[in-house]
Amino acid sequence: MDNVAKGGFSISDAEAEKMIDKLRNGLGLGDVKFSAAPAVRQRFCSDAELRDLMKAFPAGSGWVLFTDGLVNYVKQDEAFNTREILELEISDSGEASSCRSSLRAVLVSEDSYSVTLVTSGGAVPPVMGDEPDKAAGYRYAYACSDVNTQLKNTMKTLVAGAAYARYRVWYRCLRSAGDNPAAAGRWEPWMQQFTGFVKSGDAV
Repeated sequence: MDNVAKGGFSISDAEAEKMIDKLRNGLGLGDVKFSAAPAVRQRFCSDAELRDLMKAFPAGSGWVLFTDGLVNYVKQDEAFNTREILELEISDSGEASSCRSSLRAVLVSEDSYSVTLVTSGGAVPPVMGDEPDKAAGYRYAYACSDVNTQLKNTMKTLVAGAAYARYRVWYRCLRSAGDNPAAAGRWEPWMQQFTGFVKSGDAV
């Protein structure tokens, strides 16, 4: 017990992968799968900087919530650049099943946005430079599961032919105790990533 308290507990990736079966059974997530670590970049930026990031990101689908309404990201009009953004989520693919990267931004104070870029499988993100990777590190093992959220009302009208928004829910398992021995060896929910929209026939 003393060794565990001092951070001596550790598991291999193979052991962590075996624990996914317990995650599947315990949470009823039949499609949860072991994964390479996602690359995660986070920063705060101004409205102008956010719009530069959006221009550089290869968006294929997404949504934007302005102060005066919700908009399909890929159907921008001339007023897009003059409206204040409250929140947005965009992915690099028109098909949720092939998404590799996503960008999320939330207004946190006047002219200041919290921006998170997630790239699945540990690939190098296409924008946001060389900021530290918040997910990097040998101490974690990762898994993910895709979940569909039904579109209703305004959003369903804006995204013709789509019935659901798909999110990739990420889990991680602390492989070695370090400063938190109580959490070592547990699979826990970590974050979610917007991956695109899907039609009702593609929802499974």
